[in-house]
Amino acid sequence: MNTTQRSDIMQRWHVLQHELLPELKSEVGALTSKLKQVVHTFEWLRIDEFIDSA
Repeated sequence: MNTTQRSDIMQRWHVLQHELLPELKSEVGALTSKLKQVVHTFEWLRIDEFIDSA
């Protein structure tokens, strides 16, 4: 694994842990373990690149 790839992974992990999950928790309340797994999966798949945000 090169350092650029590692940096990209760490950046995505940071966004997930420190931005996405807290924001989601404030919107919907406590997150179950399964819901956290779904969110992690969507984030790693970059699902937002495949849906229309309109």
